[in-house]
Amino acid sequence: FLLSIDEKLVEHGIIYSRYVDDIVIQGKTRNEVLQGIVILETLCKEKGLIPQSSKFSVFEADSIESAIGKTPSLTTEIKKAIFSDEKELLKKFKESLDKDTYNSSFLRYTLKTYSESSCLVDVILENFENNYELVEEFIIYLSKFIADNDIQIKCRQKLGPLLYRTNNPYDFVQCQIWILLEKINQYYLLPSNYTDLAIKLLNNRKTSFSLKYGVF
Repeated sequence: FLLSIDEKLVEHGIIYSRYVDDIVIQGKTRNEVLQGIVILETLCKEKGLIPQSSKFSVFEADSIESAIGKTPSLTTEIKKAIFSDEKELLKKFKESLDKDTYNSSFLRYTLKTYSESSCLVDVILENFENNYELVEEFIIYLSKFIADNDIQIKCRQKLGPLLYRTNNPYDFVQCQIWILLEKINQYYLLPSNYTDLAIKLLNNRKTSFSLKYGVF
C-alpha cells in the first residue's frame, strides 16, 4: 500500500528509512529534512492517510541507531508498569492523550496488549474523534469487552452517529466503526436503520472500497 509513496520519495531524492508506517527522514540540514516532510505529508494525504503530527519532531542524531529510528520507544520497565496498577495506568493513559504530553508508542502498546479490565473504555470514547490516528487500536481494545451490555450501549450511542456524518474525511474510520458494530450485532440485534444505511452505501458507486469492506 505504501510502495507508491516509497517510489515518489526516491524520485525526489529523499533519504529515509521506513518500518511499516514509521518513517524517519534523514538530511544534512534541518531545511533538507523539512522539505522531505512536506513532500511526505502531501503523498500521505493523497492516499487518504492520517499524518500523525503529534509524533513529528526534528532532531540532530547522535548515533547511527537514532538516525535510522532504531532506538526503542518503550522501556521494559514502562511495559511492566502497564499491568501493575489500574489507577496508574488510567492516569498515564490520559496523560499520553494530552497534546502536551502525547505518547503514541505508549497508547498503541497499551491498547493492543492490555485486556485486564475495561477501565479505558470511557476515556477512549471521549477522545475517539480527536485521535483518529489511533482508531484501529481503539477498536481492537473496545472489541475485547464488547460482550458487556453497558459497553455495547456506550459504543452505539457514541460511535453510531458518526456513520451518518458526511463531513468525515476518513473512510477508514467509518470502516472500523462498522466492524465494531458487527461484533455488537452478535450480542444485540442492531436497529434496522443501520441495515438501511449499509445497503445505501453498498449501492452507491462513490463509496470507497475500504468503506464498502467495513459495511459488508
